[in-house]
Amino acid sequence: VTLGIVSLISGNLLDVEDLAGTFQTIAMYVLTVLLGLFIHILIITPAFFLLLTQKSPLPVYKIMLHPFMIAFGTASSGAALPVTIACLEEHGIDSRIAHFVPSFGNTLNV
Repeated sequence: VTLGIVSLISGNLLDVEDLAGTFQTIAMYVLTVLLGLFIHILIITPAFFLLLTQKSPLPVYKIMLHPFMIAFGTASSGAALPVTIACLEEHGIDSRIAHFVPSFGNTLNV
């Protein structure tokens, strides 16, 4: 599969006249996506949490750091699912909720 994808990309790169401009456009796209993700995780999500719970989101980030690292390190939310469930139960979340919400979110690819 990887060889096929490399072949398709290489074939298209040979047709590009302004290779530097194309890479610059792709780099700007990647930076825009990363900036949007960082704004979402560092500003929007904590703001909603603060608005809805009247509590600081920092303890939640501290509690969920281990599942975040597992998900990032393995590039798999499925691999982090058991760790997430265990972490939620360990911090007093009802077992039914701790099993349903992460599993449902994982299924929806959230």
